[in-house]
Amino acid sequence: MSRKRRKLGAVLKAKVALAAVRGDKTTAQLASPFGVHTSQVTAWKKRLLESVTELFADGRQTSSQENEAQEQELYEQIGRLKREREWLKKSSPSASAPNKVGGAGLSREELRTWIESDHNAISTVRQCELVGLARSSRYYRPRGETVENRVELPRARPASSLIGRRPALACGGSTRPRPSGPSTVRGSWRGNGA
Repeated sequence: MSRKRRKLGAVLKAKVALAAVRGDKTTAQLASPFGVHTSQVTAWKKRLLESVTELFADGRQTSSQENEAQEQELYEQIGRLKREREWLKKSSPSASAPNKVGGAGLSREELRTWIESDHNAISTVRQCELVGLARSSRYYRPRGETVENRVELPRARPASSLIGRRPALACGGSTRPRPSGPSTVRGSWRGNGA
């Protein structure tokens, strides 16, 4: 049977590590009264020596610098959102349009009029995202009807009318209709007579 694993507390680890740092006894002499392995004593001693500098470091200074960076980032985001909101208010042609989120219910042509190509604070891509317009449709200009488009083209036979039929000439066969029934066995329809 296996023995249940012991969980040693932080207080015991600290006592052993401090005793090892003092150097009064060897690691083997320290390990036996506490019931731990010598490699464990060495590992705790090493960990204690590495973390001593962190105990005396000024933690307030590093956290305040991190807080300032995070605060600056949040202020930038707030400013960006305010600019976008003001742009949406200014760009909407009527008072009821800003209530429509992303220009819902408006045609693409109406949304295209909102986009300002020369706006210095908000890019064209971001403006298109705000109004819910695909960027490529921002540049789309419909062409008018041409004379060629107005001429009615002859209608082709729908593909569904060819289902189940085999055009005879397209396959290299004869124009004669294929007979049905028992006489079609062994190629008699080709005129062999067999």
